[in-house]
Amino acid sequence: MSDVRPRLLGEWVCLGLLAASPAHGFAVAARLAPTGDIGRVWSISRPLTYRAIDQLVTRGLVEQVGTEPGRAGGPRSVMAPTAVGRAV
Repeated sequence: MSDVRPRLLGEWVCLGLLAASPAHGFAVAARLAPTGDIGRVWSISRPLTYRAIDQLVTRGLVEQVGTEPGRAGGPRSVMAPTAVGRAV
């Protein structure tokens, strides 16, 4: 199981936020922005947030569980932890 554990702090934070409540990457990034509720304490850029989520998907810790319409584009993928992601 050690090879699926998140390696970076951003990955741990994204996994924790998604475990608390499934969300799309834009919503996670908004919470981690300097003006977000988490970002006021510890922030990460939007590109790094999406990269962390992509890494969690690659490791099988997070998966798409639905979609929501985007405001100015295509649908947004709602992500949530897998069983392995919850165990980690």
